[in-house]
Amino acid sequence: MPGISGGSSSQKITNSFSAIGNGAILQSPDSSAFNIYSLSVVATGPVSLWRVVLEVSLTGDEGTYSTILTHTQGDISGSTFFTGPNFYPAFFVRARVVSLSLGLGTSIETTILGDRP
Repeated sequence: MPGISGGSSSQKITNSFSAIGNGAILQSPDSSAFNIYSLSVVATGPVSLWRVVLEVSLTGDEGTYSTILTHTQGDISGSTFFTGPNFYPAFFVRARVVSLSLGLGTSIETTILGDRP
């Protein structure tokens, strides 16, 4: 079950994955696009392999999402990646698990923050 929260300029969504697929979509609550983002992935147990991408879209239609960040098992579980000074205006944001091998783990949890500075 995704969790969505945030203040007036930022919004956060959290998803749990035990298989590949798209997470719930974080949509800008008004006509102001998000510009900057962060992505964190936390493994539950000793997950063998994951590749999670953060995707953004102007329309939210399938096939219109572009990857702007990638988080893999080579990165530390719980580490957060940021888009930095680059702006990526978009109204829709999601995590997509491209590959996942749980091994002895049970799931991964992704957290996305979209903000408008």
